[in-house]
Amino acid sequence: MKGVGLKFGYIGVGQCGGNIANEFNKLGYKSIAINTSNTDLVKLNNIQRNNRLLINAGVQGAGKNPDIGRKALEEHIEDVMHLIGQVFNSETDMLFVCAGLGGGTGSGIAPLLTQILVEQGFEVGMIITIPSKMESPKVQIVALNAFEEISRIGGMGSLFIVDNAKSLQLPSQMGFKTKYNIINENVALKLDKINRLTMEASDVAFDARDFQTLISMRGHAIISSFTINDISELKETEVLAQSVKEALENSIYANTEFSSSRGAAFLFELPEGGAHYITEQAVLKMQQELGMPFELFTGIYEQKSRKRDVTLHVVATGLPFPLKRLENIQTELEEKADGFQTLFERSRAQSFKGSGKDLLNKFVTSPSFVKEKPSGESTLDKLLKKKK
Repeated sequence: MKGVGLKFGYIGVGQCGGNIANEFNKLGYKSIAINTSNTDLVKLNNIQRNNRLLINAGVQGAGKNPDIGRKALEEHIEDVMHLIGQVFNSETDMLFVCAGLGGGTGSGIAPLLTQILVEQGFEVGMIITIPSKMESPKVQIVALNAFEEISRIGGMGSLFIVDNAKSLQLPSQMGFKTKYNIINENVALKLDKINRLTMEASDVAFDARDFQTLISMRGHAIISSFTINDISELKETEVLAQSVKEALENSIYANTEFSSSRGAAFLFELPEGGAHYITEQAVLKMQQELGMPFELFTGIYEQKSRKRDVTLHVVATGLPFPLKRLENIQTELEEKADGFQTLFERSRAQSFKGSGKDLLNKFVTSPSFVKEKPSGESTLDKLLKKKK
């Protein structure tokens, strides 16, 4: 693949993961999709048919049950590893396992597959989603359990944790399917943009090795961008630092303690000759918003096509997991638990005793319910005779 610094590979697991991998494949990255349901696989038109693998234990789908997804992987692990070895070679710099946490296939397969890939010596990151309030309590519980499994995996790189609740930031008239499509596309475009910037010439460059250093860090990762309408605003250090913070908070990724980032990059795309507007004081102030990361990179890319506008890309990695967001999901579920318990008990205990049989006998013997065969020729007989 030309024009990119790092050769990424994407493994889409389940419906959501497959859709994310499909977006990356559209951009030219090698991608495969694994699912327990063929109806989800056939929609992934960007991924070659040979790179879509159906694994199931008879009935298609996992029905929000991660045990079924996990069992499917265990029973077809040879097929899965064969496909991975066939599509991704030694030149692949990093594999990303993509999955929506909450479904049976993604939640059942992604943690175990990631663990296996790490143990086999692959550089592995993840792109995962956590559910919104719109999704059912069962989906939220499955997601929490899956994230707990993932959080125990050592030796892996960055986790890009997409928060489906952030879809509320999009226009309300959009359907949720459209919103999720936009989010998936945003994930792919942002990561691809940074990867392509590493190949652009610059006096102050952010190269592929720098990018690899950042995304190899274990922890939550975020990529966000914002536009500055006039380049002179770069000298307003307080405003610029606040804009960085807001860009991270308003991204599609789960919010966390941004002041605890272990790695970061600030990448400026600006008009030709505009580099002198970037001051050390401004960069220092932005660093402080991220807690003075241990690894810090800056990239400055001057472009003739720009007039006065500037785009600033912020990459933050090695962030803490979004524990507050996850704990909020758990707290809300615990508050609802008693109500669901009562509902389940009522459902199990419910019964009905009526006098239906006696009533039926009365109706059947009632003169108004006794049908008499009509006299004369029937309509059907007339039609059949007419055809002759």
